[in-house]
Amino acid sequence: MGRLQSGLHEDFADEESTKGPSERGFGVVVGGVLFAFALWPLVRGRPARVYVGTLGALLIAAALVHPASSSPSTVRGPRWGSCCTAS
Repeated sequence: MGRLQSGLHEDFADEESTKGPSERGFGVVVGGVLFAFALWPLVRGRPARVYVGTLGALLIAAALVHPASSSPSTVRGPRWGSCCTAS
């Protein structure tokens, strides 16, 4: 059991290690969102956004074939998020 802080019942000691997002998951999710965004105009009878769909498909393919290709985004993401939290 960790040390109690400020007389509170909660233990805020950081004893558990957390696992960051996977490179593959990032590429598949962002690529899937882009691909869905590209196909959305088809719902209203308009032409699809081919350039956005191509970008989404390429991102999905890159994530499945070579997951480390999207690693700069997943490495920078937690660092950018940490600037917004108090430590």
